[in-house]
Amino acid sequence: MLKPSILVIEDEYMPLGESLASRLQVGLVREAATGNTYILASRDGLSFVSHLTKPHLKMHLNYLSGRIGYRLMQSNKEPIVKAFQDVPSEEYIFDATLGFAEDSVRLARIGHNIIAAEKNPFVFVLVEDALKRADIKNIDVRAGEAQKVLSDLDKKPFAVYLDPMFGIEKSAKTKKEMQVLQLLTDSNESTSDLFDAAMSAATHKVVVKRDVKAKPISDLKHQSIVTKTIRFDIYRK
Repeated sequence: MLKPSILVIEDEYMPLGESLASRLQVGLVREAATGNTYILASRDGLSFVSHLTKPHLKMHLNYLSGRIGYRLMQSNKEPIVKAFQDVPSEEYIFDATLGFAEDSVRLARIGHNIIAAEKNPFVFVLVEDALKRADIKNIDVRAGEAQKVLSDLDKKPFAVYLDPMFGIEKSAKTKKEMQVLQLLTDSNESTSDLFDAAMSAATHKVVVKRDVKAKPISDLKHQSIVTKTIRFDIYRK
């Protein structure tokens, strides 16, 4: 797993940089160098910066503007909304594969309560920072393995959401957020145990996001919401 250093260019953000470096147990630098990756602390918040290749890669997670912000404004039109439309307002959804939280933010924007787990500490701080900047309060992100977080919950979730990163193609056309996830995380881990834990924990259903051509994650009976490129397989209890 990559361990980016904390990069601080402007003096006023040194306290933030020092706090992050201590929290993540990584180094703090004032200047980027070829062959390294960084979490940049600046007036815009936190960004991921990679100098591993040219052109250099920079990703600033923003739920209010840019590509993600625009897509999130279309939340009501997304098929994932239909997949969770029966979740009562007093219940919550557990996102077991948070990533950069685009789907969780989409669901939160239409009123759902979300608890999510993220085991990668660098992904965690990037999401945490973006949620604070967007003032999204109905997503509770917890650091750690999804199965451990699930087992520690006081109340079982109405539904569990899984988005396994199977068969991701690494190409120049891959969106920036996915490129960063590929750098920071292991996308080849088995999800069978996680699916079993999700089915055990959810009181009503598990929803799994899949490539439209991919095999179902389980042989259990399910319904599907299908689009041109993806589908949502719904396993009811």
